Amino acid sequence: MLRGLALLVRIDARRPAAWLALATAVAAAWLLPLATVPGSPPAPVTSILLGGVLAVMAVGGLEAAATERAGPWFAERAAWPLAGWVAAAGLRGEAVSLVAGGLAVVAVAAARRSLAALGLVAADAASAALAAAAAAGAVGWAVTASGAGGGAGVAAAVVVLAIFAAGVMACATRGPAEWEVAPRHSARRLLTALAMGGALTGMVAWLLLAEDRTGLDLAASLALLVALAVPAATLGDGVSHLAAWRRVERAAPVADPRRRLPPGRRRDILLGVLVPAAILGWPPIVAATLSGADAGLAGPSALIVATIAAVAVVLWALARLGEAVGASPDTVHAAILAAACAAVLAAVFVAPRPAAVPSIPAVFAPQSAPD
Repeated sequence: MLRGLALLVRIDARRPAAWLALATAVAAAWLLPLATVPGSPPAPVTSILLGGVLAVMAVGGLEAAATERAGPWFAERAAWPLAGWVAAAGLRGEAVSLVAGGLAVVAVAAARRSLAALGLVAADAASAALAAAAAAGAVGWAVTASGAGGGAGVAAAVVVLAIFAAGVMACATRGPAEWEVAPRHSARRLLTALAMGGALTGMVAWLLLAEDRTGLDLAASLALLVALAVPAATLGDGVSHLAAWRRVERAAPVADPRRRLPPGRRRDILLGVLVPAAILGWPPIVAATLSGADAGLAGPSALIVATIAAVAVVLWALARLGEAVGASPDTVHAAILAAACAAVLAAVFVAPRPAAVPSIPAVFAPQSAPD
């Protein structure tokens, strides 16, 4: 057993993704306690979000059928960011953040393993895990900002992750054969449907009925965009990202640019980013249209559309750059998620916030009655 784990460590020590996850975990755990900007979520709540992202970074494109040692391999890969997080948070003396982030790494890695056991391709399993981590962070932030306190927010976020992990683990024990539709083909459609439902809900709740809460729609849209687009654009469809197919594609004649892109990495990268960006971008367009000539109402919706488009272009460019330099899908996947973690850390340090993108406490604070 120990010899097998040592072999897995030696294998993953040659993966840039493992070291990226370790370094990002150390930097995040060390810097997060310094965030004292009013309106930012408590450090333990942000730790849960970052812990989930770190687990997905470290696991990468590993699939359950890759080896008979799949379970230990998932655990070994998750141990890289877990070790960095525990070391940095421990040196900081941040016991609550240490436990919260560590639990998130373990829970998301276990869920990621169960999703792979269900037959999901790596990209779909990673997207589901990232979406669950984002949902846990959002719930914890909302509970904290509602006045329940930081402890209640952390507990709520942990409960969300625990329910998600327990649910997928329970499904995995039944096996994918009992599903009416193969999860390998239905998972991406389900994720897309959930993203569309979330976008429509945000349009109604935050853009049409409560125009002062557009910041929530922006935050949710960007989180969903990263969760859906990054794994799809980097880890691919389960075939085109494999080394042999990538070599074949590079050796093939260049397609006529006037025609539709043929199946392959270029098409995967484009569609992986374009589809979720379009799904998340059209509800704010509708909201801006319904607002008419009122710039105060249409402006925030237009800002959300522009931000989604800009982030989508950046994600596409990073994925294409990684493919152009010959980096492995795991490496590109981890590098983009590391940039996303850096953006989260930057967001909790930046102040003041624009009026059109209010902080969460400003959104949930009770409004005084008019005189």
